[in-house]
Amino acid sequence: MKLGIQPTFGILIDIDGVLVRGRTPIPAARKAFQKLLNSQGQLLVPVVFVTNAGNCLCQKKADQLSHLLEVPISKDQVMMSHSPLRMFRRYHDKCVLVSGQGPLLDIAKQYPWKC
Repeated sequence: MKLGIQPTFGILIDIDGVLVRGRTPIPAARKAFQKLLNSQGQLLVPVVFVTNAGNCLCQKKADQLSHLLEVPISKDQVMMSHSPLRMFRRYHDKCVLVSGQGPLLDIAKQYPWKC
């Protein structure tokens, strides 16, 4: 892409089984993402990584993906199963029950609920 031209598209891509299997990156995925980097090592197009997993914080998943794919990924680019909960503003001042796997208290604390 030429410098200064804004992309007219973005990428929304599943993580599990598409980019990685367990903790192993799919080789073609790593190569493909290397081609999406500019000379400064930044992604040329907007990318959001999605998963139905919810067993860790978005920052941890972003760090894992950055390491595995060798591209910079921020927590804001990761959408996990619990990510839509930030939209439920009417419950943010309420006491809620959170269940699941992983560091549940840490996950719950990233939303403005009473804990």
